[in-house]
Amino acid sequence: MCVSREAFRYNFQFLILTLAVRIWVPAERKRIIATLGLKPGDKVLDHCCGLGGNLSPLCAAIAPGGSVEAMDHSPDMIEASTRLAKRRRLPVTVVQADAMQLPYPDETFDGVMHTGAINQFGDQRQKAMDEILRVTKPGGVIAIQDEGMSEEMTHTRFGKFLIKQNAMFLDPIPTELVPDGVEATVGRVMAGLFYNIVFRKPEIGGQKPEVGDQQPGA
Repeated sequence: MCVSREAFRYNFQFLILTLAVRIWVPAERKRIIATLGLKPGDKVLDHCCGLGGNLSPLCAAIAPGGSVEAMDHSPDMIEASTRLAKRRRLPVTVVQADAMQLPYPDETFDGVMHTGAINQFGDQRQKAMDEILRVTKPGGVIAIQDEGMSEEMTHTRFGKFLIKQNAMFLDPIPTELVPDGVEATVGRVMAGLFYNIVFRKPEIGGQKPEVGDQQPGA
C-alpha cells in the first residue's frame, strides 16, 4: 500500500511529539523544577496538576520531609494524578478545586508550580494569580509555564504544526501577572514552546521583569 508524503510527514511528526511527551518533557520538567530553589521540608502546591507530570520531580525536590498538594478542576485529571501518586507512592494529596477559590489558608505554601492551564483562564487569569499569591508564603517561589512560542519557533515546521493544533502557542507572555515592583525571571523553556515566569512573593520591592528567551539555569 502506498502512503502519501503528507500522511507520512504527519505520522512522523506525531511520533516525534509522542516521544517528546514520554521522554523529553518529563526530563525538562525536572530541569525546570531544579532551578526553583525548593528545599527539603518545603510544602508545595502543584496548581492545575493535569495528569500529574510535575508530581514526581516536585516530591524529589522537597524530600525528605516535604509534602506536595495538587489541585485541578477536572475530575478526569484528578483521577489520573491520584492514580499516578498512589502507583509511585508519592507524598501527595490531590483534590478537585476551583483555581479562582483555592481551598487552602493564606500563606500555606513555600512554592507553587503551574503548568499548562493559565492561558485558558482568559480574563480570569489575574484572579487565578491573586489566589496563587494568597496561598503562597512571603518569599515563596511561584513558577508559571504555559503555551507561548518564541518568535523563532513559530517559523519552524514543527512550530507551525503545533500552532495548527493549538493556537494558544501564539499567546504572548503574560508578564502583567507579576506583581508590580517584583523582580522575575521571564523566558522560554521546552525548546521555546512554553513561556516560563518565575518570581518570589514580595517581602520587599524589586524590578519589573524583562522578556527573554533564556533557558532557566542556562
